[in-house]
Amino acid sequence: MIRSKSILLILLFFAAACRIPEKKEDFVTELSVSACGDVLFYDGNYRHFNENGSLSDFYEITASVAGSVQQDDIAIVNQETPTAGREFGISGYPFFNAPFELVDALRKTGFDVFGTANNHSLDRGRAGIEAAVGYYRKTGALFVGTAAGGEDPLQPLVLLVKDISVALFSVTDITNIAYPDPSPVANTSDRIRLRDRIADASGKYDFVIVMLHYGDEYITEPRTSDRALVGSLIEAGVDVVFGNHAHVIRAFERFDSPKGGDAFVFWGLGNFIGWMGHRPECSVGGIFRVVLRVTEKADGLRLLSVNDPSVELTYSVNRGREHRTLFLRDAAPFSDDAPRLFETVSALLKSRDSRITVF
Repeated sequence: MIRSKSILLILLFFAAACRIPEKKEDFVTELSVSACGDVLFYDGNYRHFNENGSLSDFYEITASVAGSVQQDDIAIVNQETPTAGREFGISGYPFFNAPFELVDALRKTGFDVFGTANNHSLDRGRAGIEAAVGYYRKTGALFVGTAAGGEDPLQPLVLLVKDISVALFSVTDITNIAYPDPSPVANTSDRIRLRDRIADASGKYDFVIVMLHYGDEYITEPRTSDRALVGSLIEAGVDVVFGNHAHVIRAFERFDSPKGGDAFVFWGLGNFIGWMGHRPECSVGGIFRVVLRVTEKADGLRLLSVNDPSVELTYSVNRGREHRTLFLRDAAPFSDDAPRLFETVSALLKSRDSRITVF
C-alpha cells in the first residue's frame, strides 16, 4: 500500500510539472468622458423664472438630458456664465452672472467638472471669481480654469478614475476684460508656458484633455491661427480638445498624436444652454463623447488610446414659458427647423472625419 501510494504521488508531481501554463490575456479598462458646450443665461431666462417664482430651480432646464449625462464616468461642462452669486447681481448679456443655484442644478444634471476659463470669466472682476471659486470649494464641486487667492489657474485638474489618470485644462484665447496681473483666468497669452504645462502633464498622467475657448463666433470653420494653436497643443501632448465660444457646432477631426495613435479635436461644441433667436443654429449643442482605453498587455506593455467619438445632439428651447435643453431628435414640436438642423449639423460634424457617430 505504501509503495503504490508513493508511485501515485510521483506521477501526479510529473503531471503538474508538465502542465502547460495558462496563457495570460490582455486586460482592458475603458473610461467614458463627455463634454458639453457653452452655458449662457440671458435676461429672458431669468424673467421666466421670476414669473414662475422658481428662480432657484434651474434643474428643470436640463432634466430631459440628465440621464444621458449621468452615464459617463467624467462629464464636463463649459460654464461660460460666471456664478458669482446674487450678491454681485443677476444678469445676462453682455456681462453675465448667475446665482449659485445654477452650479447645484448642473451637478444634479450629472456634470462632474466645470470648465471656467472663457471670455466672460471676468464679467464680475477678480472678486466675482473669488466668490465663484469659494462656492465651488464649499460644495465640493470640481472646476478648472480660474483660481482664487493668488493660485495658478493654469494648474490642471487631475482625476483618477478606474486607475486611469486624466489631466484636465480649461484655457481661453479670448477675453472681454483685460486680465489683472497675475491673472486668475487660465489663458493662452504665454504659449510657451502653456505648452510646458501640457507637456509636463502628458509625461505624468495617462491622458490630457483641454477645454479651449477660442476663435470667431458663429463661424463653423476655425481660423488658420486657431489650427496652429491646436496643433501646438497636440504636439505638446494633448489627447482631446473640446472647443468652445463659436456658439455653433463645428467639425470633428482626428490627428496623428506624437505619442502614437490619435488625438481628437471637436472644433466647436455649440451651446448647451443658450438661445439666440436670430440664429437657429446657435440653439444646437450636444453631449460629445470619447472613450479613453488602457490596455494592459500580457507582456507588461501598457497601451493608451482615444476611441469611439460620438455626439448626442441637443437643442436649447426658449419659447414662451419653455426654457429647457432637450435632445434635437425630440425638438420638432418646438422648432420647425429641427429636422433640417439635425441633417445640417450631422453633415458638418462628419465633414472632416466621417467616423464620428451622431445621434
